[in-house]
Amino acid sequence: MTKSFSSPLMMLYINRFISLVGEYGYLVALSLIVAKDSPTALMFLWIIKSLGPSLLLPVAGTIIDKNNKKTIMVTADLIRGVMILLIPLFLHSWFLYVLILLISALRPLFTGSMHPIITTLTTEDNRHRVNSIISGISSSSYCIGPMVGGLLLAINPIMPFIIQGGAFIVSSLLLIIVRYPIIGNSNSNNQKNSLNKKIKNLLDDLKFSFSYISRSKIILLLFLSNTIYLCGGVALDAYEVLYLTEVLSMSESSYSFALSYLGLVFIFAGFLNATISKKVDTNLLFFVGIGTASLSNIILTLAPKIYIIYISFTMLAIGLTTFSTAFYTLNQSAIPIQVQGRVMSIQTIVPDIITTIIVLLAGGFLNIFPIRPVVFSLALVSAIGFIFSVPLISTKMKVSLDKETNQKIKTN
Repeated sequence: MTKSFSSPLMMLYINRFISLVGEYGYLVALSLIVAKDSPTALMFLWIIKSLGPSLLLPVAGTIIDKNNKKTIMVTADLIRGVMILLIPLFLHSWFLYVLILLISALRPLFTGSMHPIITTLTTEDNRHRVNSIISGISSSSYCIGPMVGGLLLAINPIMPFIIQGGAFIVSSLLLIIVRYPIIGNSNSNNQKNSLNKKIKNLLDDLKFSFSYISRSKIILLLFLSNTIYLCGGVALDAYEVLYLTEVLSMSESSYSFALSYLGLVFIFAGFLNATISKKVDTNLLFFVGIGTASLSNIILTLAPKIYIIYISFTMLAIGLTTFSTAFYTLNQSAIPIQVQGRVMSIQTIVPDIITTIIVLLAGGFLNIFPIRPVVFSLALVSAIGFIFSVPLISTKMKVSLDKETNQKIKTN
């Protein structure tokens, strides 16, 4: 086995595939069920899902940095699996939205804990390759999960939640048998702190995270580029089906086929990244990737014919996979492992919150303006993110260990 396919990493790859197939599958099945009741209910479902990660914003990074990462990952997957198993009991109840909120809220705990583990299991030479493999696995799951969810739903409306809730539980059990590095166990003193002291520590951690991002040039550029791109790109995704079906008159079957094509290109892009990771500078990969993805959004919103959509989707899959993989690799290399949870949770959750707001605002504008100008404006927003990535080409990678960061690590 090469370093990129060591036993701990192989188990992590298997865990990612099983749990992501379960996640994408149950969401598609649930969306199909809820859509039959009310389109408004479906929109509310996705808003709740998008807001879920922000629920743990004040505490996610602190929990990750000060506790055993493997324990957090196992617990997060186990709880999510149990909650998905409970969904059939509350399909027509308001408590369904509580479950979805909690399931989505736990996701940042898993991914935030995974990044420090990847950092310890990899070197500068193979880190981007490992992240590319995980990206390819995620893309494969994105294709397979909805298909599995749809097939199970056709058999029995309860089956998707039983099988795919079980997938989360199995994936968590797989992690238990693997020995991962112990990073950042909690201080026993933390248990003795008063509630006021704990709240103060949480606020200090949030302040430190934003301060760290602002002090490190490369982290700040990554944060701004990624956040701005997602504000436009994800909001555009939310109204993509409306744009393609109403403006370009794409049928539902044609749209489904286009999505399948997009999924296949995502898989190809993930493994293409793994192949070229040693040959191309990671900073350059981020720059080229976000530029390609931004251009694909503009092409999509100006497309005169349906065949142009396939060109746009090809560029999107390659660009988005390239820059998102480079984003994680650069952060893992530039942020001290002792504070990665706090800093990277901010980089993940803040874009989620802002994007949700942008999606709601765009929905309001659609009541006033035609859809093409609205989605074109969102594409332009994503392109602004590309502008912030330009200085990254000449920015050297280094871990920022200033006085404040060293103090934070000592008091971890």
